Amino acid sequence: GVALVTVFGASWKIDNAAPANDGTAVSMNEVRNIIQQRCVSCHSDTPTQDGIDAAPKGVMFDKMDEIKKYAPRILEQAVEHDTMPLGNITGMTADERAALGRGLKAVTGSK
Repeated sequence: GVALVTVFGASWKIDNAAPANDGTAVSMNEVRNIIQQRCVSCHSDTPTQDGIDAAPKGVMFDKMDEIKKYAPRILEQAVEHDTMPLGNITGMTADERAALGRGLKAVTGSK
C-alpha cells in the first residue's frame, strides 16, 4: 500500500520501496519493469528469446510472486555478479542493476 508520512513538515511517500544510499527508492513496480524488460525474454512461461524454448532451470519471472521467490538469486546473478542476463544479451545497464538491487533488497530484507 501507499502511505504518506509527515514529520516536522516534510512529507515522504512510502511505496513498498527500499531507500538507497543516495536517498532514492525503488518500488516493486519498478523492479518488475526492469525484470520484464531485461529478464523475461528467457525467464518466462513463454520465452521470446531466439533459441530459448523453455525458461532456463525452470526459473520464471512472469508473476510478482515468482520475482519475490527468486529475489536472492536475482540479486546474486544480476546485481552482485553481473552474470545475468547471459552475455548481457538484453543490455541491462549499470543503473538498472543498481535499482534492481535496491528494490530486491527490500524484499529479501538484506542491506
